[in-house]
Amino acid sequence: MDRRNRKLLAHFRQHSRNFDGTKARLTWWAVWISTIWMIWKKRNNIVFNQGRWEVESIFDDIRYTTWFWCCTHIKEFNFSLYVWHLNDVYY
Repeated sequence: MDRRNRKLLAHFRQHSRNFDGTKARLTWWAVWISTIWMIWKKRNNIVFNQGRWEVESIFDDIRYTTWFWCCTHIKEFNFSLYVWHLNDVYY
């Protein structure tokens, strides 16, 4: 594993220990993974399709992806997309 991957893994592990419950940990994982994935997708769009870097668009994509993953993988997750997006609710 190269140095960059080790740093990402260390960052992930460091912050995932800060959550006590399974739901909180799963939510953190969804936020972390969707953040990395959305940045990667935006980077590819810029490189291959001459896309533009729009920070607010990335945040919206992260919020939606995180909400969707939490809805489909956390049984007790019951936030509407509206509430999730409006309040940046991460429990």
